[in-house]
Amino acid sequence: MNMIKTWVMEWFVKNGNTTREKLEENIDENYLEQGVIDSFGFIALLSECEQKFSISFTKNEFLSDEFLTIRGIIQEIEKKAK
Repeated sequence: MNMIKTWVMEWFVKNGNTTREKLEENIDENYLEQGVIDSFGFIALLSECEQKFSISFTKNEFLSDEFLTIRGIIQEIEKKAK
């Protein structure tokens, strides 16, 4: 597992209402709709991603549907972190 995926998964386990196994099973599902985190958690996630990987997201980027799934977040971080 790559470093970005590991970090994102660990963040959700630490800060969300889920387990690593459930995250893996639902990697392409909307985690907000599943109640894994709420909107405050979403903002915290984006902020911590930006700090951890020395990247920044525009408002339009983090409003995109890609940010609503674990896989999507991982892919967006990977694009920015290159």
